[in-house]
Amino acid sequence: MTYKLIYLAGAITGLTDEEMNGWRNELKRMIDYEDFDGVRWRCVNPCPHIPAVIDQSVEKEQMRWDIYKVKHADLIVCDFNHPNSIGTSFELAIARELGIPIIGLKTNPDVQLHPWWEISALHICTSIDELYGYLVDNFLTLD
Repeated sequence: MTYKLIYLAGAITGLTDEEMNGWRNELKRMIDYEDFDGVRWRCVNPCPHIPAVIDQSVEKEQMRWDIYKVKHADLIVCDFNHPNSIGTSFELAIARELGIPIIGLKTNPDVQLHPWWEISALHICTSIDELYGYLVDNFLTLD
């Protein structure tokens, strides 16, 4: 069995648990451990790896962990509903530089994206169901 990774990028700081994890948990439920033509995809959620109290040393370690996971991902799915995240901008730049496909999720039509975020994405979906369908049709299955 082959395993591939989807890194779930997006803002964390200043968001509620639901804003951080709602879409990530839903996508994980849809994808994790399912067999797609002999390939099992795993969604990597960075949120559980962040301690409740963050100081500068913890922030540096978190950045190293995030960058490692981005570099080793086969695909990036990014929450585009909170586009002011410096960390997310770094993650997108690294993924783009390495040629890792980026798919955006933007459910709020009122959110204005910086053109670099729009250019970074191969495709931007407007719902979790559209996102799942796009992933299945274009990445998760071999057909």
